[in-house]
Amino acid sequence: MYWVYPDERYYYEWYDTSPSGQGPPATDASIKAAVVDRLRDNPHTADCKLRVDVKRGVVILQGVVPSRVAKRAAGDDCWDTPGVADVSNQLEVNALGDVESSQTKVADAMSQPVVTVGLNESVAAAAARMRDQDIGSVVVVSESGAPRGVLTDRDIVVRCVAAGAIPESSTAAEICSGVVASVKPDDDLDEAVELMRERAIRRVPVVEHDHLVGVLSLGDLARVRDPGSALADISGASPTAV
Repeated sequence: MYWVYPDERYYYEWYDTSPSGQGPPATDASIKAAVVDRLRDNPHTADCKLRVDVKRGVVILQGVVPSRVAKRAAGDDCWDTPGVADVSNQLEVNALGDVESSQTKVADAMSQPVVTVGLNESVAAAAARMRDQDIGSVVVVSESGAPRGVLTDRDIVVRCVAAGAIPESSTAAEICSGVVASVKPDDDLDEAVELMRERAIRRVPVVEHDHLVGVLSLGDLARVRDPGSALADISGASPTAV
């Protein structure tokens, strides 16, 4: 990929920031300084580590922001800066970005009730439950209700069907992925986000007194952190039979 930067014919009078209106367009350095100041003053991007480059009036933004709103706000700041000819908004939206408030608890974002299967239930029974509930995963629990693993539709395909096992005679305990981490309902949500980032997991069981009380997923985080995102819309939509 390469960029073609505009030449002088793209600079119109309204780009001119000189008092007389007859001077040359703003320099790349002055545009960059103005953009950086705007981004620092914008509450959506003030705490983000962003890279701003300006070449012949074209602003190039790089870095990671916590939401689509922040990305759009950064782009608007660039366009509102006098002298800007074009904007290349290359900012990435972090699906596990910081939430709006460190006071938010896991209980405020988790999904419940949770669909579960027993350790000794068959994979076929688990698959039927996932089909009936129109979901892609279930939590595998012990007789006491403690989470022992997560069984996803991909686990069933890869670890059972593709491996030649029989779903009716294979148990959920044999196929599921073990629980690598768990959180409590009163844990700070930002701490749960950091845990999910470190462990590279998409969902984590929420446990209280060794009993499963909910599940925290990327979709739950999106609904709290970035309600206007596509992931939040999909996660919040009602199940639809196909």
